[in-house]
Amino acid sequence: MTADNHQELVCIVDKQGNTIKKVKRGELNDAYTWKIICVWIENSQGQVLLQQRSYKKRFGPGLWTCAVEGTVENDDDYLETAQREVEEEIGLSDVTLIPAKQLLYKSDVGSRLAQGYKVLCDWPIQYFTPQPEEVEKLEWRDKKATVEQMKAKHPDFPVAGQAWLEMFDLV
Repeated sequence: MTADNHQELVCIVDKQGNTIKKVKRGELNDAYTWKIICVWIENSQGQVLLQQRSYKKRFGPGLWTCAVEGTVENDDDYLETAQREVEEEIGLSDVTLIPAKQLLYKSDVGSRLAQGYKVLCDWPIQYFTPQPEEVEKLEWRDKKATVEQMKAKHPDFPVAGQAWLEMFDLV
């Protein structure tokens, strides 16, 4: 989905992921917890693919995140959301998504019950097709340096950067 679709339904969940109610995306606020996916993509050269979020995004505009993040819509499950978002946001399809950890964490607005997935991909950066409504740009970055920046709570990364360290066994 695009960054501006405030009408789509998002399930508000408890800490175990049980749906409490559904609200429109535009109504999400600090009192709610909702499900998301995070996809961490590495290549064989010791690099990680990062996404700079579109400046049009409501949450974390312009910040650097893992390669793909997406809200689980309506009654979708984590895996189908991850498959859809990877193709929509960066143009990567028919890829093996390896489940990582699921974490509950407090974000800058609301809380997230996030399911992580890992991917190994050796595409050159020009092969990806970023979705302009979602992604400002993509970059391959040195994994070790990126992990150190996240550990140091570098301001280019959202609060979620701390959760990714655990989700993807980076520490």
